Amino acid sequence: MNETSLKILGQHFREVTQELLEHYNVQIDNTNPNSILIELVATLGLGGNDVAGAIALCTSRRCAKYLVKTFEGRHEHDWLGEMANQLLGRLKRRCASHGISFAIGVPILFTGERIEMARSLDLSRSMQIVFHTPEGALEAWLDFKTSPNVEFLVEPIKNEAPSEGELLLF
Repeated sequence: MNETSLKILGQHFREVTQELLEHYNVQIDNTNPNSILIELVATLGLGGNDVAGAIALCTSRRCAKYLVKTFEGRHEHDWLGEMANQLLGRLKRRCASHGISFAIGVPILFTGERIEMARSLDLSRSMQIVFHTPEGALEAWLDFKTSPNVEFLVEPIKNEAPSEGELLLF
């Protein structure tokens, strides 16, 4: 993937992550905390013709309880998985407007006392964003690889599909 494609992907990944958190009224800032406790991870794979990768949302139990605060009866594990699913869905929509299409897997959830995320050996295709919330850090990870001949279209294709969260009546 060329630099332009990486820049487009990185911009969209940051935007969709911030938009998702703002949609659920999660108070965030982009400061990097000194230490990040990861006890819960929700991950989903993605794949298609000449495209492969995965995303992950990683956080502490305390922060996960904060994220699910507005949804009574929801368990923080399930909600973190749902947020990861919505995040990848938003990213898929943005990528499609640049000619990149892929299928999405189902969320897989991990829990542990101190989980460490390992970056891809190819750092040019791995992205990490850390958000600080009032109850701890939330990390969003993306590992995205395309075949050498696949690049993002610089000018987005006009997409007539509804926006995220838009209500449709039919």
